[in-house]
Order: sequence, then structure tokens, then C-alpha cells
Amino acid sequence: KQTKFKDAPPTVIDIFKDTHCSSKSGFNEQATDAIAQMEAYVAEPTKEGQDPKTPVQAIAHVMPKSTFLSNVGMQSAAMKRNAKAAAMNDHVNELESELQADKKGSDGLRSQLADVQKQLEDQK
Repeated sequence: KQTKFKDAPPTVIDIFKDTHCSSKSGFNEQATDAIAQMEAYVAEPTKEGQDPKTPVQAIAHVMPKSTFLSNVGMQSAAMKRNAKAAAMNDHVNELESELQADKKGSDGLRSQLADVQKQLEDQK
């Protein structure tokens, strides 16, 4: 029976909370800040077509140099490298879409310029 986690399997954030809470003093300031950042990261709205962010991704994002995920058996070194590659790929895709938007904008301006030049030639 899992009464501590309300009969649901704990997330990695729940495990982090459980392992970083002192029975006498509760959470220290660093743990409280990290938990708040993790929960905010998971709660962030996702862009269209993207999968929702997972608690494992939240911990890897908030504490990139931490060995917590490896210690609890949730992440291997290969997964961490793959996460970095995926983040880099997302950034490249974002930059490519910005470039495409800029190109479309410049094409529109070129078309307008050509129209104005044609009007000027027609007036001569």
C-alpha cells in the first residue's frame, strides 16, 4: 500500500522531496527553491506539437550537474547527453523558424519595393 503518495506511484520530484526533507527542519532554502523551479518547469505550457515536460526533464533542467537522477536510477549518462542534444536541436529548430520568418518578411518588402519602382516608371 502506498499511503505516503496517495496510492499513485511517486514522481521523481516526489522522491526528491522525500529525500531532501528533514523531519526536524523540513526543506532547506536550496531544496525549496529547486522544488519550486521544478514544479514551475513541469507546469509551463508546451508549444504546439511538443510533448509535455516530465519530472525527470525538470530535475535535469533545474540541476544539470546533479547526480540525483543517476543515484535513484532514473537517468544514465547517455540519457543526459541525449537530453543536451535534444535541447540543442530544439534551439536550432527555433532559429531556423526565425530565419524563415525573416526571409518571408524580406520577400514581402522586396515585392513592395518592386511595385513602387514599377509605379514610378509608369508615371514617367
